[in-house]
Amino acid sequence: PDAGRVWLVHHDLSLLSRVRALNSSVRLVHEAPLSQIGLPEEHLADLARRGIDAQNTRWSGWTPALVSRAHELGVLAFGSLAQTAQELTKARGLDAIYSDHLELMVDTLRPY
Repeated sequence: PDAGRVWLVHHDLSLLSRVRALNSSVRLVHEAPLSQIGLPEEHLADLARRGIDAQNTRWSGWTPALVSRAHELGVLAFGSLAQTAQELTKARGLDAIYSDHLELMVDTLRPY
């Protein structure tokens, strides 16, 4: 299969870095709460240096400025567990949103 279509998600940056060293095509996502990553801007810069494609954290931890900074660095902003229509609407500016409610996502995130 095409490794560029594979997305690996893990909390261990060292492991993700080792995977990157082995394969430049696979897409890598670091998953951790913002409370565990230190200063978000520095963390995003570290992800970019390591070749990590995205950061996944709780959707509410992302601000428009932080999303913008991630994009400037070439890192995608993913948000976890938006579970209500209001949360999904607020998370709309992220590159990916995780939820347990597919039908609610489809109804809420229809194009304007």
